[in-house]
Amino acid sequence: MDEALLAGIQAMPTWRIIEQIKGDKTDFLINKNIKYIATSRNNLEQRYFDLLKMSKAGIKAYAFHVDDIHDESYMICHELGYFYRIYANKWDFHNSFNESVCSKNIILKTILGYRATLSEGTIFNKEGYPDFLANVSGISYLEDWGRWSDVNLNKYVEFAFKEALPKNFKLELEIGGYQNVGNFITVKIGGKIKKLKLVDSSIRKYELEFYDIENATTIKIVPPKPTSPKSLQQSNDTRKLGLSFASLRILK
Repeated sequence: MDEALLAGIQAMPTWRIIEQIKGDKTDFLINKNIKYIATSRNNLEQRYFDLLKMSKAGIKAYAFHVDDIHDESYMICHELGYFYRIYANKWDFHNSFNESVCSKNIILKTILGYRATLSEGTIFNKEGYPDFLANVSGISYLEDWGRWSDVNLNKYVEFAFKEALPKNFKLELEIGGYQNVGNFITVKIGGKIKKLKLVDSSIRKYELEFYDIENATTIKIVPPKPTSPKSLQQSNDTRKLGLSFASLRILK
């Protein structure tokens, strides 16, 4: 990336390069005066909060489709009249990038969250996350029904909220389990810890009541027995699945 910048080329790094950045990715890109980044549509969910922060900082992200022959380090902008190639270790740039040649619908507006109240909640089969969340960790990619927790991403599921949660509320979860039926899930909010017994592998509604919560901004949910389907020879899926999430709501 530095080589391209020193050559006077407006670098447009792919996510494969960006994920190697140590520390805050947005600050790094701003310090390098990088105005554009490229990311495939394949993995937007895992990059959601980084992309949101970059967007607010004025960095424009463009969504690309991955060519069947190449991996993600070779991206093709379908709206360009020519291929604008981007390599992880080799730069093949035109000396300038004119954003007008890319249709505005390529800019990642569709993943920058959706408006919702705490009671409307997080709906896990929707693209992106509600705008009251600051970050989410331990959650895998979007599927038709919702999302799985994945211990490979984080040892527990954590939802970070932009503002403090209410002092008293009911936590409503629509969840199921993978190899977790009959086990207890740990839910931590502020200094309070509660246990929830998973009674079915299918998605069901569960409710927990919390009182006297002081300035809590995170909800941590710990799956008791994360397991990969591959370890059970059920598929080649190496994710360590624990809970299937359909929705999460905060009800007063």
